[in-house]
Amino acid sequence: MKIHFSLIIVLIFALYTGTIIEFGIFFGCIILHEVGHLFFIVLFKQKVDKINLTIFGGQIDCYIGNISFIRSILINSGGIIVNIIILNFSNSIEGYYRNVIYNYNFLLIIFNLLPIYPLDGYRIIETFLMNASVGLAYSILSVLSIIMIIGLSIYGIILHSLGIIIIAAFLLQKNIDRIKNRDKIVLRKFIKRYSKN
Repeated sequence: MKIHFSLIIVLIFALYTGTIIEFGIFFGCIILHEVGHLFFIVLFKQKVDKINLTIFGGQIDCYIGNISFIRSILINSGGIIVNIIILNFSNSIEGYYRNVIYNYNFLLIIFNLLPIYPLDGYRIIETFLMNASVGLAYSILSVLSIIMIIGLSIYGIILHSLGIIIIAAFLLQKNIDRIKNRDKIVLRKFIKRYSKN
């Protein structure tokens, strides 16, 4: 497991501002989100390479073989499923932290449903396009991802939210890197589709 330095900076900021409990809850929700993905990855006997945790969330680098549509959907939505469970569980808690837990998980659900690479929503739509031409699916998802990032950026500007703008910039960089490697990614997906698992 690799922890990005951004988490250390936010931890120091949380200690300084007295929001360490809120930070712990948010970070805990991110970890549980990733555990949701891991549960299905392990259940369906797929290979995990590494887990990266940043302030923007977690990312599991893994190899998913040629698995069924349902299994792929479960792996890609596993984190969202866990956040929905926690969201419902938060109703049994009283006081201030009920709202904190509820709001963080609601935010994680909505954010992860966005069809932006590398978020869960992107991977879920990618699963729906699993029978389309590899190149066509890649192009559709890349265009959709960039359009959504532009929309997220505009939303951040309208709200005067530096946090949303920074997240949009981070996601844009991830997508630019992915677009630069288009040929390699498409070839790898093509080989994976037509090779025996």
